[in-house]
Amino acid sequence: MRAVQKALEKRRIAIERGAGPIERARNFLSDCWSELKKVEKPTWTELKQHSLAVLIVVVVSAGYLAILDYLIGLIFRLLRPGG
Repeated sequence: MRAVQKALEKRRIAIERGAGPIERARNFLSDCWSELKKVEKPTWTELKQHSLAVLIVVVVSAGYLAILDYLIGLIFRLLRPGG
């Protein structure tokens, strides 16, 4: 929270001073870099667990959509005249 307040204060000061686009861009990139330093890489176990969770959600979603597609197609074939 303190970092957010610091960034907002820096932005407010830059606006009051009439900072140009280059200085504002420099401040933005500086803030981005300081946030990127806080990022932690996942462990190998976390990576495997999260990848498996994503794979399961994708497979279940694909199955659900395939069944839904089949049922909607079946309904339209039954409702089609002469069909």
